[in-house]
Amino acid sequence: MKIFKTYIFTALLIMLCMVVAGCATTYSKVDRAKIQEAEEGLKVKALDYQLTQLRRVNEIWRKLVFSLPYDEKKEPCPDIGIIALDVDVYSQRLFNLPEKKGVVIVYVASDSPGKHAGLKVGDKLEKINDKKIVNTQQCSDKFSKLKPGEGVTLTISRKNEQVTIPITAGEESIDTTPQIEVLTRAIIIGKKPLNAPLNVVDMEEVNAAASPQGVYITYGMLRFTNTDDETAAILAHELAHITKGHLAKHQGASLAGSLICLSLGIVAEVFAPGSGNAVLRGSDAVSQSFQAQYSQDLEREADYYSVYYMHDAGYNMDVCGTIEERLAIEVPKTMISHFLATHPSSPERLVRIKQTI
Repeated sequence: MKIFKTYIFTALLIMLCMVVAGCATTYSKVDRAKIQEAEEGLKVKALDYQLTQLRRVNEIWRKLVFSLPYDEKKEPCPDIGIIALDVDVYSQRLFNLPEKKGVVIVYVASDSPGKHAGLKVGDKLEKINDKKIVNTQQCSDKFSKLKPGEGVTLTISRKNEQVTIPITAGEESIDTTPQIEVLTRAIIIGKKPLNAPLNVVDMEEVNAAASPQGVYITYGMLRFTNTDDETAAILAHELAHITKGHLAKHQGASLAGSLICLSLGIVAEVFAPGSGNAVLRGSDAVSQSFQAQYSQDLEREADYYSVYYMHDAGYNMDVCGTIEERLAIEVPKTMISHFLATHPSSPERLVRIKQTI
């Protein structure tokens, strides 16, 4: 009996050793602080990626908007052509700013008043007409009162990575200590035919929408559209919803489906002349914009005018049709048409767009 118990004990001990051996890790231990450091670094890179996409899509959007005719019955909208965001720990690291506060310029549109005045991405906005600026809300308040043709003076601080310092006659030294230049830029406010802010939202859903607050497009849609022409085709459709008064005619938000929760987004052109806010957190307004349903006739009209907007802005009109082909192939349910559908079927849209072209 004693020998039997010894055998049992030995067998259990062997099994335990086998279990422990099976659970043994074959990877090296990592310091949690290093994981945190890597996470913070990746967040900075993520912000850089988001801002790169923001700049690209805003260049497309401006080409579409500026191709519109001016309405002689309405005052033109003011334009500076910049986007700014509140400095946080990530933008501070990305732009190598000396402190985690204030407002940094993250986009300067080509051929814009801001560009002509010499503004650059990474410039920190200090004052507007000698008034201290500490956040983008103040930018909004100041810029919203300006009109096309008026002058404005911006005081900015700019990081200068290398400064040449003369030591003695004929000798120079490169001081690599970061230096801050304080510069003044005089800007004449430009004009644009339509004030329709473009908002880029951090969502994987392939979607875009028009609302009274402007146009929303998701990063999922930006990844779905392979070229600038395809992105322009999507934006031109949403632009038509605005210019043709569809916002006042839409049938309201869908009763089915839950509200979309946004954890983080990059919101561009929120403020009238072109200053933007960095972070959009859970917003019912955005949720309702994505759920808004237009009639099939309004969608057909938006398709029709989007072709003209593409042509006038210099984009390839044919892409309006090829993007519908891609939707039909990659999202087959778009080929189904029934009386409850908010959009005509992809085959119908394709045929109509080709006919319009």
